[in-house]
Amino acid sequence: QPFLDIYRVKVDNKIDTIGAPLALNKTINSKLHEGNFCFSSDGSAMYVYRSNFTNGKKEFNDQATNNIHLYKSTRVNGKWGQLEKLAFNKNGFSYQHPALSPDGKKLYFSSDIEGGYGSFDLYYVTIDVDGFMGEPVNLGATINTVNREHFPFISNKGHLFFASNGHLGLGMLDNFVSELENGNFTKPINLGAPINSQYDDFNLNYYNDEEGFFSSNRNKRSDDI
Repeated sequence: QPFLDIYRVKVDNKIDTIGAPLALNKTINSKLHEGNFCFSSDGSAMYVYRSNFTNGKKEFNDQATNNIHLYKSTRVNGKWGQLEKLAFNKNGFSYQHPALSPDGKKLYFSSDIEGGYGSFDLYYVTIDVDGFMGEPVNLGATINTVNREHFPFISNKGHLFFASNGHLGLGMLDNFVSELENGNFTKPINLGAPINSQYDDFNLNYYNDEEGFFSSNRNKRSDDI
């Protein structure tokens, strides 16, 4: 606080311990917000949402708001390079919560760009073999509502997990899953208690097929993992 940075911890699976949090260096973290991020499957690329700025200066929209945009960093010789803004970002809108498909061919995210169903919708862009990204594609009315859809995550089986306060839930943001069937996402299913509560529950993602993490402000706390 007051600005978000990205941290790492070392995990020792042999003795099931987690080390002390360490902030990433200044090629990733800045004086502004760096928030949700994801990695390519080989660990060579990181996609990050951060406060919109160019050459170290904030960029504001017509309402004097500093939006959130998506950036990419490439790891070379064990070091992360400078974050580069993705080409499809447009000033005046926010792009948040990046998530790569397991094959690395689609980047999913949440955005309030014009033409959507509500305040924030889920979108994806395709990534070709040269790294070129197409234009954002809305996931449609099965997934998106007039309210907020955030924090997409694609499992190894291709299922879409996300948070929403627009689908039927237990209160505020809940975690949902939309299964992949014949190339399409099915009607979202609320994951229910104890994953969800009457408070904000969000950002569910797995690090293998059986175990994962999510965030919540249940018990009247700030957001915890």
